[in-house]
Amino acid sequence: MKKNIIFLGIILSGAFLMGLPYFLREGDKRLESLPSIIDPSVSIDQPIKEEGKLSESLPPLIINPSVKIEQPIRLKKELATPAPIFIGIKNFAFTQENLTIKKGTTVTWTNNDDLPHTVTTDVGGASSPTLSKGTLYSFTFDTIGNFGYHCAFHPSMKAMIKVIN
Repeated sequence: MKKNIIFLGIILSGAFLMGLPYFLREGDKRLESLPSIIDPSVSIDQPIKEEGKLSESLPPLIINPSVKIEQPIRLKKELATPAPIFIGIKNFAFTQENLTIKKGTTVTWTNNDDLPHTVTTDVGGASSPTLSKGTLYSFTFDTIGNFGYHCAFHPSMKAMIKVIN
């Protein structure tokens, strides 16, 4: 049932998009007050030649050169989510011992050793449960600063994460 609904949605979306150029050119009178972004000199019914062949498909939309298109909208830096970081635990060591990340970054540790380990911060913050082989632990760093951490079972396993703005 779910597959049928998704398929129907795809078909309806495709039908809508295929009719959209005609709608924009010939359709709703409420759009007349807006400048047309489609060049009126291109006929929607006009077949186009492509490499010597006559095509019955619709021509591509041609942007009307008289319409000024503003700069694209960009997300503010503070709204963009930083890419996640992955740190392995292998051979009794963290694979990245010194790391600098941006505030809001999620770090995920994976224990790849046969023995259990933890991710325990030296002063508050991230503290995982015991991680057996193949287990993941994630923490999002929302505070700027330096965060040293270690394995509670193996104190010689140490690493540092520096969080910047």
